[in-house]
Amino acid sequence: MSIVPKVDKKTARYQTHPRGIARCERCSMFRSPHSCTKVAGDISPRGWSKYFDWKDDRTHMLARREQLTRLSL
Repeated sequence: MSIVPKVDKKTARYQTHPRGIARCERCSMFRSPHSCTKVAGDISPRGWSKYFDWKDDRTHMLARREQLTRLSL
């Protein structure tokens, strides 16, 4: 198994706030409590980077439902 080096936050365009419904805690690469397999450094669960990848379809569906519920209030 080869070890792939992590990228820095600037390269990843990391931000400490979500991008819409996409946020690190919903990403397949996020490791609780504050780590990422792709981006180096301390990672906020509510952050986002250009490498964001949904954990799975269920996570995406639930996040979308949550967003739609908030919009209908």
